[in-house]
Amino acid sequence: MNECHNDLHTWIHAYIQECEVTRQLSPLTVKNYRRQLEVVVKQTRLDEWQQLTPNLAKRILQQGNKDGLSARSINLRLTV
Repeated sequence: MNECHNDLHTWIHAYIQECEVTRQLSPLTVKNYRRQLEVVVKQTRLDEWQQLTPNLAKRILQQGNKDGLSARSINLRLTV
């Protein structure tokens, strides 16, 4: 795992901590947020969030449709 990838996972961890502690979201919501962020990183092979472009967002949407996800699940994936 390269340094940028580690930074991305560090950012995800910090965001999840904020969701749990500061925002006091439910454990299920936090679990879903974490899963969606990890899927986006895996599907797009991002090293940093600044690499996320409209074309990559389209690809995430298309892959969600291909995988048979509901519109609600795809929306969650794109908005977390």
